[in-house]
Amino acid sequence: MDPKWQRDREQGVDSPIPTQAVSNEEFIPRPQNAQQKQVEYVTGQLAEENAKKLGLDRRAFMATSMGLATAFLAMNRVYGNYWT
Repeated sequence: MDPKWQRDREQGVDSPIPTQAVSNEEFIPRPQNAQQKQVEYVTGQLAEENAKKLGLDRRAFMATSMGLATAFLAMNRVYGNYWT
């Protein structure tokens, strides 16, 4: 099982919040579920749209506080309004 940073790089994920449990090399985590995949997808779509508006690439956008807010917004859309 790869560390989170390797998995993210391979799959093109730039989320500041993990969307899947990753191995700490002591146990094998559960696979990513459908909601986690959806959060990852929505985060990427929102980041792409908003980064373009600001003249940033997605990775730079996700490294800002706006990236964290985008991840919370994506989770709200998938799981309901928990982070307001």
